[in-house]
Amino acid sequence: MDKFDVVIAGAGIGGIVCGALLVKKGVSVAIFERQDKPGGCCTSFSAEGYTFDSCIDSIGCLKKGEPLRNALEELRVLNEIDLIELNPIRRNLFPGLIVDISSDLEQYQSELKRIFPKEAEGISKAFIVMNDIYTRSNETIISESAGFDLQFWVGRTFEDLLGNYINDPRLKAVLSSYCNFLGLPTGEVSAISAANILMHYLKGGAFRVRGGIQKLIDSLIKEFESYGGKVYLGNGVKKIRSKKNKGISVETEKSGEIEADKFVSAMDLKALLGSIVDSTAFDREKIKRINSLNVSGSFIIVYLGLDYDLSRYDLVSSMGYFSSFDTEAMLNKDDKVSFGISFPSLLDRTISPAGHSSVVIHWPFCYNKSFGKPDKEVVADKLIVALETLISGFRKHIVYRSMADADSLYRYTGNCQGAAYGWKQDTELFQNLALFRNIADNFYVVGHWAGYGGGIMPSILSAVKVANEITGR
Repeated sequence: MDKFDVVIAGAGIGGIVCGALLVKKGVSVAIFERQDKPGGCCTSFSAEGYTFDSCIDSIGCLKKGEPLRNALEELRVLNEIDLIELNPIRRNLFPGLIVDISSDLEQYQSELKRIFPKEAEGISKAFIVMNDIYTRSNETIISESAGFDLQFWVGRTFEDLLGNYINDPRLKAVLSSYCNFLGLPTGEVSAISAANILMHYLKGGAFRVRGGIQKLIDSLIKEFESYGGKVYLGNGVKKIRSKKNKGISVETEKSGEIEADKFVSAMDLKALLGSIVDSTAFDREKIKRINSLNVSGSFIIVYLGLDYDLSRYDLVSSMGYFSSFDTEAMLNKDDKVSFGISFPSLLDRTISPAGHSSVVIHWPFCYNKSFGKPDKEVVADKLIVALETLISGFRKHIVYRSMADADSLYRYTGNCQGAAYGWKQDTELFQNLALFRNIADNFYVVGHWAGYGGGIMPSILSAVKVANEITGR
């Protein structure tokens, strides 16, 4: 029977980063992944000459000195890839209003004050608070120390935060443009989650990997293996058992039974605790409570290849389209369509044939948890019609089209209900943090199921935290 210091279930970015940090410190690590390709949500695929990132629009928090940048610099992968910075980070289109999100925090605040001059003082105060939340959240994840009282914002919504400083409902909608991707309206989403997703872009920038995000994943795997780490693709974890000697026994799909001193879950925690855990040594009450938690919403994603060059249009590489200032309507509960649009080939000519363009549309459907609903073909047609308002004659130039929905995300990531951000990003999110710790001896959780929020930044920071805990740093 093979023996490792640590076994990791899941080769998403959180699992890979955790494994790479551990092997660099002399820990023997094996990662088991049921898919044939590593990366989870951070994968790319190619079809008919186009390369698409499966789920990710961009990566935030990669400017010098930012915590995500520090982690990847420690792993020596940034020299292996070419990062493309987005500026503006995003252009949001509202009825009668266009707002560019600058990659410079001060410049973005100045732009908002120009558009909403009566809200100038409130804008300054709101950003001071959001910056404190963002800074202390990162410190808390890594070191569990926080001088700023984050506890004040646990249990409060983003509407609670904005309502302290902002009066204009249009400005509230502008500042809430990322909330629909977190899956909840401003009045329900966690103030901490919403502040963090906005600030990690404004302070840390937004970046894409030239050639697709898979290149970052492949570089991380290469670094992991260079220190002796083992990756087993197409070979998931079937069962884990906590042993009396405090070790972990791991049954895999193809490699039989593996022994480990410690186990790290980088997969859907509900799935793991619901069917893979097999031991009375696990805290059954915590498992029961975790299995009762709600998960985040999902997406329909439309991938398009066009036979002409979009650079002739007044577009930026990442855009948000909102047909209303109503933050409830921004969640596609009715005919008021909202979605995100990426034009990645505008900045990266390597991912489409010469003279062609690639487009990715992200349509959140956060109110409907049932698989297969709404119909992805119907939604794709609706989104393409909406894009005609931006790009005249758009439809006739589509030469490649494919879609993903909640079923697709579940199939390739294992996330129940195709959850895009792990747990539901509501006001209970950070109140549940204690549930994910001490489930069993020598059992750890990384990725967006670790409870720190969804997306790449909290996934990687949770990996840094666990690697530090295991090595005693």
